[in-house]
Amino acid sequence: MYVLQDVRLLGLDSGEVLVSFSAYPWAYQPEHWVDLSANGTYWEPQDWYVGDAQLVAKLHISSDSQSPLGLTAHIQKSETRVLRECPEKGLNAPGTKKNFGFFSHSGDVYALDWMYPTQAGLVNVDEMAATQVNEFESLTKLCFGVTEAPPDPTISEAQRPWAQSWSFSCSGTYHADELHNNVNPVWLEETGEYLGIGHVVRSCYHMRSTLECEAVSREQRYPRYGHHYTHFFFALSSSPPFSLSRISNTEFCMASEIDDKDCDLVQFIAGMARDGDDIVFTYGIHDVWGYVSRIKVKDVIASLVAPYED
Repeated sequence: MYVLQDVRLLGLDSGEVLVSFSAYPWAYQPEHWVDLSANGTYWEPQDWYVGDAQLVAKLHISSDSQSPLGLTAHIQKSETRVLRECPEKGLNAPGTKKNFGFFSHSGDVYALDWMYPTQAGLVNVDEMAATQVNEFESLTKLCFGVTEAPPDPTISEAQRPWAQSWSFSCSGTYHADELHNNVNPVWLEETGEYLGIGHVVRSCYHMRSTLECEAVSREQRYPRYGHHYTHFFFALSSSPPFSLSRISNTEFCMASEIDDKDCDLVQFIAGMARDGDDIVFTYGIHDVWGYVSRIKVKDVIASLVAPYED
């Protein structure tokens, strides 16, 4: 039941390592303890796990002579938290909690959820201590919120940060200017910005032919939860509230080894780091195979334009 998916790692200045991951409903069905006082106690499902949930924990790494790699790593449930908005504390962050990007700034840890409208908020790592666990919950909440007001929905199309920033859910609902994050942002010394990668889904589940669903084999169906992800680089300002400062002037995906005229149906970038003059990013194909690619930092910077430019 305890499956870590869409994993991202962040090394802190303290030497500790944070690991964030998704808890999909079919992989993790948690429960929590409910106190009914006179009626006793019982277990029931956590309603805030319906849909996607983003978890974060401390990763404990130690040497192990018995391990082929000489290392072991584990997380503790008492130090695992689920990121949720806490309106009762004035911490609001609407929308799906998934694909967070964590980064350090001035000794603090921030989490980036939506890259636009930009939702970045402070994460209190001290609240992840085992002594801070809430025994009445399966996993203790870690409050996350953004203090900035959302953009004015009446803003004209010409004033939108990126004229092509449209995404849609596989339920068929379109969302103007809602772009989701992919990776942990990295600092760009050359420009004094945080560099990230965002994505959109270009198509959803449908048949390859006009035959009825029951008559179509599994191989003839496109992925149920979306396919043909396209990615783009973006940059955030150097200090809170980390507003969107620039965005790349094109989308991209990686050429498929199976079909040289197309990208794979499912490609998703989950990791990014700087290696000298290169940006290295890791991505998955069909949730099965992992790849590594790199691009020159100067080329990434050259692709970034101010958000109000075409």
